[in-house]
Amino acid sequence: MIPDTNSLTQGRQILEEHDLILIPVNDLLDEKFFIPAYQRGYRWTDTHVEQLLNDLWDFHQDSPSVLRGEEKPFYCLQPIAVKKKDINGISHWEVIDGQQRLTTILIMLYYFNQTAFKIPNPLFSLSYETREDSETFLKNIEDETLAAKNIDYYHIHLAYKKVCEWFDARQIISRSIRSDFYSVLVNTVKVIWYKVEQEGKQVGNSASIDVFTRLNIGKIPLTNAELIKALFLQKSNFDDSKVNLKQLQIASEWDIIEKQLQDDAFWFLYMIPKIS
Repeated sequence: MIPDTNSLTQGRQILEEHDLILIPVNDLLDEKFFIPAYQRGYRWTDTHVEQLLNDLWDFHQDSPSVLRGEEKPFYCLQPIAVKKKDINGISHWEVIDGQQRLTTILIMLYYFNQTAFKIPNPLFSLSYETREDSETFLKNIEDETLAAKNIDYYHIHLAYKKVCEWFDARQIISRSIRSDFYSVLVNTVKVIWYKVEQEGKQVGNSASIDVFTRLNIGKIPLTNAELIKALFLQKSNFDDSKVNLKQLQIASEWDIIEKQLQDDAFWFLYMIPKIS
């Protein structure tokens, strides 16, 4: 379980200047995460996934031996910004920033449960506000029929296939690579945990979107369109009684538009020379 910043367990490190905490992936396994409607979808490519896999494995192989009592080196991922959120009486962490990294970690953990363990190990859960069946899909990532339902599932499925290919290619060289890599992932990889608060209180939805926008300005993967989407989905734009329905409607229509614009056939008519 993730404690509040004033009740840290031994071994966690506080970066006092920004009130950040370094947390091993192992401490996330019992948590529940919620991806709000204003977030972009999962968009990591094969290159992103492969680079992270290579980095983690290179780190493991290059790490020096340490004597008993010495602190072991760790691999640090970029920040994950979260805030507390209650959903149907169950405590969740709303992910304001870091969804791509968090989802990729979940994909890797899912892979190990499918291939390396007879009894599946615990996994943290992810649910998307705009994808009602997201938890079901994330328990069946290899299912191509489910993956075809929307663009987010499609990219997650492709990332999973890349993870499978990466390990298959190296299993011949090292039979223990799965167990070794899993140990590195859950014990040696740490995330920078940033719990967003405002004057000691949890921030509201508008403030969350503001944090999301400020954290992502300048990052190449976040397009202007995605920033506009986040602004459209602010709760302050809707009547309280219809806010969730309207958010889901806009997010769904946005998804259809995005999918259509990425279809080559859509642009074909515009590329045909006009006959005068």
